Parts: sequence; structure tokens; C-alpha cells
Amino acid sequence: FAAGRELWAVRPDGGVKYRYRAEGKIYTTPAIADDGTAYVGAQDDRIHAVSPEGLLRFTYATRGDVDASPAIADDGSVVFGSDDRRLHRIDAGGALVWAIDLGGMIRAPVAFGRDGTVYVSVFGPRTRLVALALEDGRIRWEFELGRAHSADVGVASGVLVDRDGNLYVGAHDDYVYALTPDGRLRFAYETAGDVDASPTLSPDGTLLVGGEDGFLHALR
Repeated sequence: FAAGRELWAVRPDGGVKYRYRAEGKIYTTPAIADDGTAYVGAQDDRIHAVSPEGLLRFTYATRGDVDASPAIADDGSVVFGSDDRRLHRIDAGGALVWAIDLGGMIRAPVAFGRDGTVYVSVFGPRTRLVALALEDGRIRWEFELGRAHSADVGVASGVLVDRDGNLYVGAHDDYVYALTPDGRLRFAYETAGDVDASPTLSPDGTLLVGGEDGFLHALR
């Protein structure tokens, strides 16, 4: 977990395994690879790859803060967004595979579909959910998620993908959206505040999402 500029690794007994310090604040959740490498973004415009011993393996530089939590694909590559408006994919060694400009800051974590589709939410001026092909970053479809008049306003919620491929995401326009796998609207549920939290599913299929209206919403 992150605290300030530091990434902490804590053993089950509460002992500290390591503390790794970045050059900027860390707002992201680390993604852990099969070999124990932790990938974490920071406000020093970089992704840091940290070994299980707490040693730096590499950094990958973007052109803006990395406040979007990274995600690891089945092939070990790492996908993440940045304030440089680009979605990046790097391999396990830190080499760039592709980067695509989506026209707005990306601060939400990405999600993967079973077919390898990458889903990510984007900030203004065109706030939307974008579906891309993992192999080359090609855009498959886009769905508008409310209008924003500023680049500092947008969708911070990560996308939830259920077992049937349906998508759920919160937005700054006070709605929770449910989409089909090909990007068509299933329903939109209105709250009384921004929905920056990522939705989750309970074992019985109940959709849970928190909002700035102070409520946790449970939808059948």
C-alpha cells in the first residue's frame, strides 16, 4: 500500500518487509505480478517497478502524473493511464508496447474483458468510457459519460466487468451506468452526488457502489 511518497510492504505478522520511496506522492494501488514485482504510479510522472525485496527494477516515464492504478494483463504487460492523456502499455521489462492519446486525463484504473479488451474511463472535455484492443491500442468503441466543461472534471471510477461481459461504471454526473459488452446502454441509475468510486459485485450478484451523496447503493 502507499502512504505519501512511500510504497510499503507489510508481512502478515505486521512486520515491515520494505519501504520504497518515489519522488512524488503515490495515489495508486499497486499491481502485483506473478513474480512479486509491484508496479505503482506516482506524481513524479513515472511507473515504478519494485522487486519483492523493495529494490527498484525500473521506472517508465510519462509526461504527467500517474494517478491511475496500473493493471497487469495475462501476458505480463502493464496497462495504465496518466495525466498526459495517454493510455500506456509496457512490457514486464519496462519497454513501451504502445501509447494512445485519448484526449483527456486518465485517473481511473483500467479493466480487462475476457476477450482481451481494455476498458478505461477518461476525464474532460470528452468524458467517456473507451474500449480498446490490448494488442495494438485500437479503439473498438466509446460511450459518453456525461458532459464536462473542464479537463479537471471527469470519470475517476474504475470499470467493473461481470462474468457475462457487462460493464458498470460510476460518473461525475451522479449516475451509475451499465453497458453491454459492445457498448450499448443497459440502464443508468441516478444518485445524488458524483460517483467516483469503482463498483463491485457481491457473491449474489448485488451491485454495490458508493457516492458523494454519502450513501452506499445496493442494486439488484
